Amino acid sequence: MYINYKYIQFQYTIKYILKCNISAAVLFCVIGLWLFSCSPPASPKAPDDETMILYARAQSVYAEGRFKEAAAMLDSRRSLKKFVPALVLRGKALYFAGDLDEARSVFTRALKLRPSQTESNVYLARIYREQNDEEAALSIVENLLADDPSNIRALRLAAQLAAGRTGPGEISASAYLNRAAEAAGETSLVLLDRARLRWREGRGAEALQDLHGAKGLIPAQTPIYRTIENLEAVIAAADAGNRAVEGGERGGNSADKNQLMPQGGRNE
Repeated sequence: MYINYKYIQFQYTIKYILKCNISAAVLFCVIGLWLFSCSPPASPKAPDDETMILYARAQSVYAEGRFKEAAAMLDSRRSLKKFVPALVLRGKALYFAGDLDEARSVFTRALKLRPSQTESNVYLARIYREQNDEEAALSIVENLLADDPSNIRALRLAAQLAAGRTGPGEISASAYLNRAAEAAGETSLVLLDRARLRWREGRGAEALQDLHGAKGLIPAQTPIYRTIENLEAVIAAADAGNRAVEGGERGGNSADKNQLMPQGGRNE
C-alpha cells in the first residue's frame, strides 16, 4: 500500500499553524512550498539542431579513433553536457584516450541524469576495475545483472572480477561465462534472422556481414553454425551469379531466398 508521507507531514504542519494563530500569509507560503515540492520534475529539453550536428560529427571522429579530438568536441558546447548520449560518447572517448579519472567523472554525471543508462554503468565498472577498486566494480555489475541477467558485457565483467580470486572464484567465473555464451547464442539467432530478411530485400553484402557476425558468437561444431555456413554459401553463390550477368534479370534467386526464411526448430 502506498503511503504519502509528504501529505501526512503537510496535514500536521497546517494543524500546527492554525493552533498557533500564525498569519494567513505564512499559511499560503507553506501551502505553496508543499505544492512545489510535490510537482513532478520538468522534462529535459530536447537538444537543438546545432547540438545534434556537433554530436554527429563527434561520432564520426570517434569512429576514426581520434578519441582526444572527439572528447574535446563534446566538451565545446554547453548543451552537450546535458545530453546523455553525448556524455556517454565523451566518457568512452576519454576512456580510450587513457584519461580514466575524467571519464569516470563524465559517466557519473551521465548516470545522475539517467541512472539506468547501461553503457555508462558498464564503463564505470571497467574504470573501477582498472583502478583496482574491485568492490565498486562488482557492486555495479551485480546491479546490472539484477536488472538484466543476460547482459553479456556485465557477465564478462563479473567473470573477470571472479577470475582474480582462486578456488570458488574460478568456478564463479566459469558460471558467468557459460551464461554469457548462452546469451551470445541468442544474439547469433537475431543476426541470422536479420541476414535472412536483408537477403530477401536484395542486400546480400549486409546479409553476409550478419552471418559472419553470428558465426563469431557460437561454437563451430553446432547445427546452427552449419546452417549459417550453408546460408553463406547460398548467398555468396547467388551474388557471384548476379555479378556475372550484367544487366540480366535477378529473378532466378527467388528459390534461394526462400531457403532463408526463418524456420522453427530445435537447431535455432
